[in-house]
Amino acid sequence: MGLSSLWKKLLPDPEVALARARQELDDALPLKVATLPLGHEAWACYRRALAAARKCGSDAVTSLVLEFDLRFPSEPATGFPLCDPYLGPALISKISSVGPFPLYRALKILLANQPVPDQAIEAAYRLAIRLGDNAQIRRVEHLIQQSPGAEAARRAVTLCEALGHNPGLAINFLEAGLQAELRQDYVTAGLMFEEAGAFEQARHAFDRSPRSELQRGAELLERDGDFSRAGRLYQLLGQTEKVSEMQDMDFDQGGFCAVN
Repeated sequence: MGLSSLWKKLLPDPEVALARARQELDDALPLKVATLPLGHEAWACYRRALAAARKCGSDAVTSLVLEFDLRFPSEPATGFPLCDPYLGPALISKISSVGPFPLYRALKILLANQPVPDQAIEAAYRLAIRLGDNAQIRRVEHLIQQSPGAEAARRAVTLCEALGHNPGLAINFLEAGLQAELRQDYVTAGLMFEEAGAFEQARHAFDRSPRSELQRGAELLERDGDFSRAGRLYQLLGQTEKVSEMQDMDFDQGGFCAVN
């Protein structure tokens, strides 16, 4: 057996490695969109998963980003803590000077094929915003405007512009809200729009939500310990005692349930 064949046998299968990395990432993330900063391990898992997906091709990168990126808080990737246990101090220092390179490499492979598929455009837009790279954001926005299939991403861009937002501050919540609207999940859509500061869109979404769905959503959020959002839904239902209860529980949990 030649050295190249032996080396291939010793290396993990790329698809097996990707499946393992995806599972680690799934375990490290909350089920819903995160509103609070995550620990360094979740970001490290994302970097490793992107590196594994890149070895499997553009479709694997697209699938990973579309499934997991929205579960991270809306903050740029420059906040990635570079304390991955797999990296030594010298390499960490080198990475710190060039930025989160797994995202750049993933973005590069997404935009390599021409024409770029619609879903790859949406994934590329999320990564460009994570990177906070204005040149890449403009490049992908140009592709979005030319692509008839990237509807959710295009609407998110338009809405960000209308709100005067920096895309990196709101795009995750806006896109999550738009995707929820497409599924006719108006409770989730309203909550996501509120997180993005798109209060008019949130009001319209809540207006389309049956009271039974608002009640069910409030109870599920309360059960999951998301007392701030649960309080918001109880307020829409006019249940003032539950609103006060959620405020108290959120305070005890260390948060601050601001319900107006």
